[in-house]
Amino acid sequence: PFGGATLAGNDKGMTMIVTFQADAASLPTSVLSFDNDSGGSISLVVDEKRNITTTARSQSSSAKLITSGVNGTLPCIALVRWNARTGVVELRARDASGKVASAKPGQAPAPTSPLTRLQIGRVKDDKGAAAPRKDRFSGYLGEVIFYSICVKPDQFQLNDTRARGYYFETLPVPPKPAPQAK
Repeated sequence: PFGGATLAGNDKGMTMIVTFQADAASLPTSVLSFDNDSGGSISLVVDEKRNITTTARSQSSSAKLITSGVNGTLPCIALVRWNARTGVVELRARDASGKVASAKPGQAPAPTSPLTRLQIGRVKDDKGAAAPRKDRFSGYLGEVIFYSICVKPDQFQLNDTRARGYYFETLPVPPKPAPQAK
């Protein structure tokens, strides 16, 4: 993400789609972080209130977005877009109960170099010691998808629908009762 190439009709940037379920007994927990050596990063965390949060950092500023109403300890899909042209960061999340929330968009200039280091949770801190519990991921991880473009809303919706259909168990509609004989 934030590399040089882009697709015609899409803005340069980054789209991240993560399907996961955090362990309720281990909150807060860091699902993942993606960064570079120049200070650019994006992270996904489930906080102690079960909210899904993302923090986008560039060399000069950061934006923290929080969803409320979506339970990060249920199977979830988090969709994050960071537009390199405008600096707008967006977070939308959905849980298996059907709750959907979009965080208020944030603003942070895009990193000046590509994000190159992906960590699921964190095992060690910057000094090589064991990372604090809150930085380790505890839970289930379904899939992580990154695009080096800021996908359009219909592409965003298509990814959400596909992931939901694959990872969320849907309950069958109960059959209608047979008509009563008169």
